[in-house]
Amino acid sequence: MTLDTPILSRGFAGYAYGAVAGVVSALLILVFARVFIGSPFVLCVYLAAVPVFVMPLLMAGLGAGRGAAIVAAAVGAGLTFGFSAPVYGVFYVLMEAIPALALSVIALRPVKPGAMNFESNVVAFLIAWPLFLFFIICTVMPGHLVELRATIVDAFVKVNREMLQALAQSGKQVTPEMIDNLHGAFQFFATFFPAMVMAAWLISSLMALVVAQFIVQQQKWNLRPTFSIVKLRVSNWTIYTSAVGAAAVFAPAPYDYPALNAIVILCVPFLLVGLAVVHAYVATMRYRIFILAFFYLIFFASTWIAMLMVLLGVVDQRVDFRKRFAERNLTKGDKL
Repeated sequence: MTLDTPILSRGFAGYAYGAVAGVVSALLILVFARVFIGSPFVLCVYLAAVPVFVMPLLMAGLGAGRGAAIVAAAVGAGLTFGFSAPVYGVFYVLMEAIPALALSVIALRPVKPGAMNFESNVVAFLIAWPLFLFFIICTVMPGHLVELRATIVDAFVKVNREMLQALAQSGKQVTPEMIDNLHGAFQFFATFFPAMVMAAWLISSLMALVVAQFIVQQQKWNLRPTFSIVKLRVSNWTIYTSAVGAAAVFAPAPYDYPALNAIVILCVPFLLVGLAVVHAYVATMRYRIFILAFFYLIFFASTWIAMLMVLLGVVDQRVDFRKRFAERNLTKGDKL
């Protein structure tokens, strides 16, 4: 498929499409800023709404090319800075505009033989960008890492206290065991809060990319084939960084804090590769849709399954299960 196939990929139409996409994206973030400003759940709602904000920008890039992506990002950023608080403008540029532009460039870049494919490069960027921002924050404020961790812990302790008070006021008996369980859970969430935020943004952005690609493909505007999880691989730098992060976990406090969160987010590509192996295996079976639905039902209900998928993704770097599945199907004479 050539990059000049769709009608929007050339001339004024593509730039106009990009401008409209930027306006739509900015309007969505402006409505969000007006509705949820001051809300204690603003971050959770923002992370859940990431696909909605960034999807118009991705549709511009995936359907009309790099020029349209640049126009969309510029228009969206300008409107957001012009009509909302600066914090939303910064969020928009760092978490929407730049990632959408980068993903569009990655998507439209020809893949050389032997190089990492589109899917792998996308996931590598979605890992690298939040880690880069996180370590910039940690580098700028190395003397305040203790304060950063303490602030997050204090916020969760406050939520814990308010939850216990609400339970007591509702007439429910608050047992010491319940208090210990809640305290332990909130301490865990406080410790890994940056990693959970980064992982939520990564998954939301990946969902936005897949949906945006699907929409433009339905209109026959797509400039590249559909994203396929089965083709996903883990880049070498992610493997090496994971090894360094695992070693840095044993660094003295407070430097173990960024290392702990980094190693969690670096497990995500291995998790996705584990899921890719499952998809490749199920593709060789009958009733694959029902089997996948049952698998994901168990997957979302059990943390242990997620951990097994991470382990499967690590082992696949060495064994290459998907290649073995393909060879077995060829031996059987199945059509791939």
